[in-house]
Amino acid sequence: MATAPGYSTSASFGRDPRHILRNRPDSESQILNLLFDTQIFLWCASDPERLPDRARALILDPESQIHVSAASIWEMTIKQSIGRLELDFDLGTLDGILTQNGFFPLPVEIRHAALVQRLPFHHKDPFDRILVAQALGDPMYLLTSDPLLKPYGEMILFVPPERSPRRSRREDEGVGKPGGSQKPKK
Repeated sequence: MATAPGYSTSASFGRDPRHILRNRPDSESQILNLLFDTQIFLWCASDPERLPDRARALILDPESQIHVSAASIWEMTIKQSIGRLELDFDLGTLDGILTQNGFFPLPVEIRHAALVQRLPFHHKDPFDRILVAQALGDPMYLLTSDPLLKPYGEMILFVPPERSPRRSRREDEGVGKPGGSQKPKK
């Protein structure tokens, strides 16, 4: 099987992870490239007090460059259209909002889709699998609260949700997982 340039067929599934930290052209500092999973993005956009402290610190770090995948927007659109997700914002305006807030939209490219074929089936959700492929292929760290993604290796930054005394365990785990800040339909 042919391998795309810059990719390997080894267990790392991507380029050398040292490329995640890139020198800024205007200084000696380093940029940390982060890709939000859908749940982290939903917490950040609609319910920021639910963000784990570690996630909040990474997001607020000026050295972090935050990417939001088109796959996450696609997932939210599908869930909203079938009544599994209610949002406090219009997905149609998201592109401008992301840019205004310093986030970088990340398109799903053919090379990302092709990389999914080589991923082990630690997780069966197609949206999570494409996010893993994007993180491994570009490379960047995938910031997630989903423990099922941890087996994909060092490119996964698992930030477990922190339980709040004002929330039930069911709320902390997310109603209608994945997408935790979803509200059940009555």
